[in-house]
Amino acid sequence: MSQATRLLIPRNDISIVKARTVEVPLNNAALGGQNKFLLDEVLNPKGTGSVIFTGMEVWTFDQQVKSNTGRTIISGDKNKLSIVMMWGNEEKLYQSPYISFLSENNYGMIRRLKELQFSLTNSYIQNMDALTNATQSALVTFYYKPIK
Repeated sequence: MSQATRLLIPRNDISIVKARTVEVPLNNAALGGQNKFLLDEVLNPKGTGSVIFTGMEVWTFDQQVKSNTGRTIISGDKNKLSIVMMWGNEEKLYQSPYISFLSENNYGMIRRLKELQFSLTNSYIQNMDALTNATQSALVTFYYKPIK
């Protein structure tokens, strides 16, 4: 069993303290391309972890059509994406399929994670196949609690 598999918790009794949605512009459409999270002043100030992540959820065109920056949300290529979450140089969540965090694929439930810190500066969404459109974005909602 890989370390990434152990990060996912089978039960879904998540207590939501805070939530924030972060956009990932999918500008790099090539096979294996890495698309970085837009840095967020709450979740990742100055590139350092300031929160404990407790869950994740992703969005597609079916749930939200446009991002706050006006880009179209991923649609047909959603099966071609994976999520890589890093802490320093360590891969805490490695190539987890983007659609596995889509709540409609999980009986409407949010994917709960072990309480961990991630660095959004080093984390990214990776293309497992070439994307058909480099003008779309992915949206990821992180459920978290501040570090005390």
